[in-house]
Amino acid sequence: MSAYANSGLAPGWPSPDLRVVPIETIWLHENPDPSRSLALITAFKQREVLENPVVVSPAMATTSSHRKFVHLDGANRLIALRALGCTHVVVQVVDLHQPQQVSLSTWAHSTHVEADDFFRYLQRLPGVDIQPLSQAGEPIAESTAAFIFCPQGAYQFSLRQPTIANRIEMLQMLVAFYGRRIERYKLPLWPESQVVAEHLAPGVPGAPCPVLITFVPLQAVEFLELVAQGIQAPPGVTRFALRGGRAIGVNMPLALLRPGTNTRSAETLLDPLRAAQPQIIPGPCRRLEYLGWREYDEEEPI
Repeated sequence: MSAYANSGLAPGWPSPDLRVVPIETIWLHENPDPSRSLALITAFKQREVLENPVVVSPAMATTSSHRKFVHLDGANRLIALRALGCTHVVVQVVDLHQPQQVSLSTWAHSTHVEADDFFRYLQRLPGVDIQPLSQAGEPIAESTAAFIFCPQGAYQFSLRQPTIANRIEMLQMLVAFYGRRIERYKLPLWPESQVVAEHLAPGVPGAPCPVLITFVPLQAVEFLELVAQGIQAPPGVTRFALRGGRAIGVNMPLALLRPGTNTRSAETLLDPLRAAQPQIIPGPCRRLEYLGWREYDEEEPI
């Protein structure tokens, strides 16, 4: 059964722009998360369907001539599909240059680390300052890239050279330390103290230290600059909400996305979804997917 997550638009809004395209024509704007990619490979093997399209935007004159799209959501799906021999994928095309269609925010990361090793690692990062914070609500400096919350306190992750390229390079190095243990959450830049306490609750004695990391969101113009330069973001930092609605539950058989298959068969399965007039149902949208429950920013699934 198909669904469509929509943010309160009036009836009559056009159906999503769904297409079947070669995977090689999509440029990944972020590094995949290995743990999620491997789990998706297992899930795809069991179900043999692609539930939800990958979200893309038409590419600018950026990375290479054969990359026609920039991926916005679904990097791990693309990696998993490619690993399973698929050459094509169902995408929902939106226009990144139209703020009424797409908005950009960020995830928070919850993870566990060896505290001493983690802070020694941070202190060695070139051009990075780790400064303790005394209270919420302090002004956010242009040099601030992230906040780190742990049982030892709250810290500001700041850059001495806050260019967008340097910011992403340092965030790549930050996330690389714990990259195989990322849990993503939708949280504000400075979460309420109770929320922080829940994420930092002590576990088994001697277990790694819980850490919560929030990121200063990129501005749309900054993201477009990264795309123009072909610079990938770390996994699980960027988060896109589709103001014009998100297609979910297309359930495309993987057999139709593998080589030797006539892609017209896959296109034919999408035709009813393209032609259907969505029906609005109050949201927000929360769905059980391959790796558990996922909450979508879109306010109304239809």
